[in-house]
Amino acid sequence: AQETGAPPAGRLLDVMPLEPGFGRLFVQEWGPPDATPVLIVPGTGAWSGFWSETAHALASTGYRVIGVDLPPFGYSDRDPKARYSRASQAARLIGALDALDACRGILIGHASGAGPVVEALLRYPHRLHGAVLVSAELGLPHDGTAMTQPSLLMDMILGSPGATRLFTTATLT
Repeated sequence: AQETGAPPAGRLLDVMPLEPGFGRLFVQEWGPPDATPVLIVPGTGAWSGFWSETAHALASTGYRVIGVDLPPFGYSDRDPKARYSRASQAARLIGALDALDACRGILIGHASGAGPVVEALLRYPHRLHGAVLVSAELGLPHDGTAMTQPSLLMDMILGSPGATRLFTTATLT
């Protein structure tokens, strides 16, 4: 399904080296392929196309810009095991660097996309030059208590490709 509906300017990357079964990430690329990679990670319900103006501006300054569709949103494969935690998403981002033959990169995280970016900084600092957070939605508790798990309804919505498509169509397109 992704191959037929995805924009022709993008492609699917296999990011399995870090954790088997993750599936493929849909990415769009701008700028010189041998330049410093900048991965743009959009927030909930968003996809790499939302960042095309920013990507073009960064690419014009000499960066290799990669817009990433983090599942379960965009054109990336859905994880059959529903591994969408910050740690899993961070591993996907590092897997994208590996698939792009990029040793180190810069991450830009927007809204809920900032959580996986911060996680990647903490888990894989040797793989990153730095990060930028834009309107970061980190969901950190203000009183230091543990965060609650997402509701069963939210888990069902995020785990269902049909429901996520309907949600995205109704609210974002």
